[in-house]
Amino acid sequence: MAQNLHQFCLLKIKRLILSYIEKSETINLVVVPCNVDIATTEALRMAQEVDPEGKRTLGENIEK
Repeated sequence: MAQNLHQFCLLKIKRLILSYIEKSETINLVVVPCNVDIATTEALRMAQEVDPEGKRTLGENIEK
């Protein structure tokens, strides 16, 4: 049951994020720590779904 609730929450969060980043007037800023490969993050994957050409998406690695 806890696993189902966890999956449900993740899905709701993803839908909420997508409701904002899919808007054409939104600029998507994907920020991740330097020790994480930005190319493999879920945030960048989601941004690429809604902005495949990357015209509204910026990616940045930051140092902790």
